[in-house]
Amino acid sequence: EAPGEKIFLSENGGVLLREILMDGRKRIPRPGRVTLLTGPEGGWAPDEEKTLAGLGFRPVSLGRTIVRAETAAVCGVGMISHFWNG
Repeated sequence: EAPGEKIFLSENGGVLLREILMDGRKRIPRPGRVTLLTGPEGGWAPDEEKTLAGLGFRPVSLGRTIVRAETAAVCGVGMISHFWNG
């Protein structure tokens, strides 16, 4: 089984989600599984982000615009589904 990808959406920075999904114009191979965590309204507390990083999750960003928690989940899953299930 291919290795899994563990990511969490962070408004404090991190790699852009599109950079995990694409390398320029080329799709990055789909992992065996993806775990995407979205934070609560108002974002993750700094100690929560440290804990997630310690568990092997890497922070990712949807970009400069901060969206509501429920919108972030839909955006993240939509992007992952589009690029890795296509």
